[in-house]
Amino acid sequence: MRKAIIVIKLKPKQFSKTLALAKGVYESMLTNPNFVNPQPALSVLLTATDNLTESLSLWGEKGNRGSHLDYVELTLNAGRVQRILKQLAEWCMSSVDPDLPYPELKSLLTSTGFAIPRPRRPVTHPY
Repeated sequence: MRKAIIVIKLKPKQFSKTLALAKGVYESMLTNPNFVNPQPALSVLLTATDNLTESLSLWGEKGNRGSHLDYVELTLNAGRVQRILKQLAEWCMSSVDPDLPYPELKSLLTSTGFAIPRPRRPVTHPY
């Protein structure tokens, strides 16, 4: 039996993409009746997302970057958001009944705002 798995394929230095994923997950989970009282709490995600947004604005746009200290703070805040997202993804996967059929399981997990990669298929050789 296949199991749907949430995968976060962002690198730590992909600040804008991490921020976009965090905002999408927050919006999706805020009113999601399938996942009540997520751990960590959505307020923790919101606070970390706000800190990352502020750090991104201090760091500035390409060609007009901030100081090294701004970059260090940005890196720390992005790492914090990624850790929270990974914890939320693990909590979502553990909250769903693993005996559900794959399409239902995938549908539930996709409603959280996380991406579910396509399942791998066995390679068949023509000979």
